[in-house]
Amino acid sequence: MLYLFDSRKKEKVEFVPIQKDVVSFYSCGPTVYNRVHIGNLRAFIFSDLLQRWLKHGCGYDVKWVMNITDVDDKTIKSSCFVDDVDNVDNENQLKISKLSAFTQKYSDLFFEDLSKVSIEKLSFSSLPKATDYIEEMKNLIQKIVDNGFGYVLNGSVYFDVLKYADYAKENGFKYGQLGHVDFDKMEETDRVLEDSFDTRSKFDFVLWKEKKQGEPFWEFDIVDKKNGEVVSLGGRPGWHIECSAMEKALFDTFPFDIHSGGVDLCFPHHEDEIAQSRAGYGKDPARYWVHNEHLMIDGKKMSKSLGNFYTLEDLEKKGFSPEVVRFFLVINNYGKKINLSDESLSGASVMLNRLRKNLLKIEDEKAYPSVELIQKSKEKFANVMNNNLNTPVAIAEFFGFIKKMSKMSALEIAKESGFIQENKNLFNEYVYFVESVFGVKF
Repeated sequence: MLYLFDSRKKEKVEFVPIQKDVVSFYSCGPTVYNRVHIGNLRAFIFSDLLQRWLKHGCGYDVKWVMNITDVDDKTIKSSCFVDDVDNVDNENQLKISKLSAFTQKYSDLFFEDLSKVSIEKLSFSSLPKATDYIEEMKNLIQKIVDNGFGYVLNGSVYFDVLKYADYAKENGFKYGQLGHVDFDKMEETDRVLEDSFDTRSKFDFVLWKEKKQGEPFWEFDIVDKKNGEVVSLGGRPGWHIECSAMEKALFDTFPFDIHSGGVDLCFPHHEDEIAQSRAGYGKDPARYWVHNEHLMIDGKKMSKSLGNFYTLEDLEKKGFSPEVVRFFLVINNYGKKINLSDESLSGASVMLNRLRKNLLKIEDEKAYPSVELIQKSKEKFANVMNNNLNTPVAIAEFFGFIKKMSKMSALEIAKESGFIQENKNLFNEYVYFVESVFGVKF
C-alpha cells in the first residue's frame, strides 16, 4: 500500500486510485518565458519520481498531464521583441504568432533540460499548451458566472471570493483549506493578486483579463445572466483558470487522482483551482494533493525574483552533470527544504561514484548475492518508498546492501547462495528496478 502526504489533510493517507489499474496525475508545468532554474526542476523531478514509483513500484498505468503556460504577463511582455514572424492576416494575429514563436523557443529549451535529467516526453500522456484550450477556459468562465461566482467589470471577468467563501462554509469546507490559510482572519490588504485590478473585493482574482493596447487578445462573448445581455470582451485568460479548464478536458475521470506542484503553489494557485472547479463543475479537481518543498540557497528560497538561482546550464559549467543534479534531488526527501551548494552536489557525486564502483566489483568477482538476500533488500526498499516516497531511507538501504555485498568474496557468497550464476539475473533486475525508479543509471 502506498501512503502519500496529502497537503489538504496535512497527514499521510493511503492512496487508492479511482480506477483499479490507472492513475490520473496532473502536475503544474513551466511558464515558458526563460530557462527554468533548479528550484523549478525540483518540482518536475519530484513529479517524475512519483509517476515512476506509481508505474514501476506499484504497477499502475499512469496518465500524466503537465501544462505549458504560454500566455501570461511575462510571456507577452517578452514576445513583443520577436521579429522573424511572417504570413499573418492582421496585427493581432501577428502578436499571437510572436507569442507562439517566443514560447516555443523556451518550451524547446525546457524539454532539453528535462531530457538531461531523465524526464522524457514519452512519459507524459499530454503536454497541453494554454493557448490551445482558450475555448474550454471561456466555457468554464461562463459556467462560473452563470452559477453566480463570477462577474464582469470594466472589460474583465473576476471570481467572487467572498461569495464562494460563504458558499464553502455552508457546505462544510473552507476557502484556504488547501494552503491552510485562515481566510476569516485575512485582511483585505493581504493581496492575492499579482496585478492591480478594480475588483469588488481585494480578494477577488481575475478569470479573464481585459484587452490591453499592444497585447495579443482573443474574443470572448460572455452572457451576463442578470440582464440577459451578451458582453463582447477582448482579452486573455487569467493564470488560475488555465489549469482548471485543461484538467477537465484531458482526464476521463473528474476529479482525477493526484495533483502535484511546488509548495508555493498551494495558495493561491491551487486553492483557486479548487474554487473554480467547484464553482463551475461542482466538484473538486483532484482527490490527493502532494507538494514538494523549496530548494534553498544560503537559507533562502531559490527564486528568480531574489536573483539567487542556478539553471542546469550554470551547474554544468561548474562541473556538475545533470545526472548528479537529479541524484542529489531524488535522494533528498521531497517534503523537506534542502540547501543547494557545491558541497551538497559534490557529496551526491561521491555517493553515486562509490555505488558504481561497488557494483563493478560485484560484477567483476561474480559475487552475486542469494535470492533471499536480494528479495529481502528489495522488500525493504519498496516498503520505505511506499511510506511517502522516503527516498533517503530507500537509497540508504540499497547503497548499504550493495556496499555489504561488494565486501564479500565470491566464496562467501557461494556458501550462502549455492549457484552464484543463477542469482545474477535477479540481482541485475533489482539494480535496474532502482535505476528505473530514481531515473539515474548506476
